[in-house]
Amino acid sequence: MDHSKIAIVSFGCAKNLVDSEELMGLIGTAGGVVCDRAEDADILIVNTCGFIEEAKQESIRYILDALHLKKTNPSLRVIVTGCLAQRYAEALRSDVPEVDAIIGLRDFDKVLAACRLPPPAGTTGRLRLTPRHYAYLKVSEGCNNRCSYCAIPSIRGPLQSTPMDSILAQARELAADGTIELNLVGQDTAAYGLDMAGRALLPELLARLHDIDGLQWIRVLYTHPRHLTDEIIQAMASHEKVCPYIDLPIQHINGRILTAMNRKIEASAIKERIAAVRSVMPGVFIRTSIIVGFPGETDAEFQELLAFVRETRFERLGAFAYSREKGTAAFALPDQVPEEIKDERLDRLMTCQQEIAFRVNRGLIGMRVPVILDRPSDDSPDVWEGRTQGDAPDVDGMIYITGPNLRAGRIVTVRITGTEGYDLVGEYEDS
Repeated sequence: MDHSKIAIVSFGCAKNLVDSEELMGLIGTAGGVVCDRAEDADILIVNTCGFIEEAKQESIRYILDALHLKKTNPSLRVIVTGCLAQRYAEALRSDVPEVDAIIGLRDFDKVLAACRLPPPAGTTGRLRLTPRHYAYLKVSEGCNNRCSYCAIPSIRGPLQSTPMDSILAQARELAADGTIELNLVGQDTAAYGLDMAGRALLPELLARLHDIDGLQWIRVLYTHPRHLTDEIIQAMASHEKVCPYIDLPIQHINGRILTAMNRKIEASAIKERIAAVRSVMPGVFIRTSIIVGFPGETDAEFQELLAFVRETRFERLGAFAYSREKGTAAFALPDQVPEEIKDERLDRLMTCQQEIAFRVNRGLIGMRVPVILDRPSDDSPDVWEGRTQGDAPDVDGMIYITGPNLRAGRIVTVRITGTEGYDLVGEYEDS
């Protein structure tokens, strides 16, 4: 058995982060020595993202940095795995032959073999890369939606829902380890169960997660509006541990663009779903994602999108310029939008959303809200960073808090006193 020190660097989405945590758990159970810093490692695992061009380039830049580290430490072994390795294995072998192993997505046995470790017998836990008090829990692999711009089905395959007993066992283990905030992730969490039972099982899953001792916040991410049923909305509203927050990626609102994207939902249905969420869950925070510059998008269609965003006033929004990905149906579409126009539209959309987000934040001033404490601020040890129920880790804003006896993982009542751009400022109130 190899007793080398092993480090992992994870790129991409929370789903990839869960893969990294599971892999490190296997390595630890198999007897591997896990270390935090790449500079201290004998084996460096790079878990890559291959979703869009920007993400691919980020992973590639780090691979090159790892190989530079290898030059100063010739005994260092570099293993590349994850989505980029799954999608572009041959190109990577040609372009970066100095990499010691290129291993596809979730092929953990091969990673262990490359680390000269045996596959562990029996069950293994995750070695978490998040703070102890919050975690991501993946409810499914793959996706059946086949959006025309998206390479995920070709990378991760079709929808494979995780058996509910397995999810609940993982949730109990996480709660026993100190997790109080559980963030459910998948390519489309609203579709959970469709492949196993022919119907959405998310309502039942939420009810059973709600009964787990120790969990205090449950957050649902990545719900395709096509699969967001009234039953799911009602389940979210009826369980107090479920945060009044929903991640509802619409991608666009123009009917022709939605059809070209193969979103399988009409604009009217998207609007109806948003209205249903806000009707059943007063005070809900809706996060969405939007793609600008999809092939053939006209200025009038972009203006329609911009007007819809201005009218709907999403509390949270992420936007991306369309990334032309080989192997997707949209790659061959005519009328590809020039990069400068995509960038200009993205800037206009985010400027619009900035005004909305700042107005939403100003409307919270004076309110008393529960906040989960994450960490002391890097700028001042007397100031803590936390999040409201309307803020998911890593993608949303934070709240800067002052007050006595603050520590990571507590949920405290905070009075919001001001704003700093996308972030809030507040004072701890001992309740």
